[in-house]
Amino acid sequence: MEASEVEYIGFWLRFLAFLIDSIVVAIILIPVVTLFIGETQVADYDLENQAEVFLLLKKLSLQWTVEILFIGTVFVLFWIFKSATPGKMLFKIFIVDARTLGKEAVGLNTLKVTKAQRYNLSRATLQVL
Repeated sequence: MEASEVEYIGFWLRFLAFLIDSIVVAIILIPVVTLFIGETQVADYDLENQAEVFLLLKKLSLQWTVEILFIGTVFVLFWIFKSATPGKMLFKIFIVDARTLGKEAVGLNTLKVTKAQRYNLSRATLQVL
């Protein structure tokens, strides 16, 4: 791919692609997480009881961790095999290496998601404590 063939996509189109990705992932994610962890109903817990609040927070933290790992895995796999996420593919947008304009390295994609997951997981841990 030549540099003259590259058209940079603006914020709003990428944001729209992100919203589409979020909807697609949520449609897949909700049944999968519910299958593995079960449905969490806040009404099932006595919020006046500190032990039950702690159990609720622990379950929500586990649920959030599974969701983050699942989402990260899905996006990395799409980046590796399609060079785009479903929302980006809808608009014919591809992720390329800025220097070579070729496919991004697998390690770079994994590193990006791993950094984001570590941040989100540490934030979830702090919320529970």
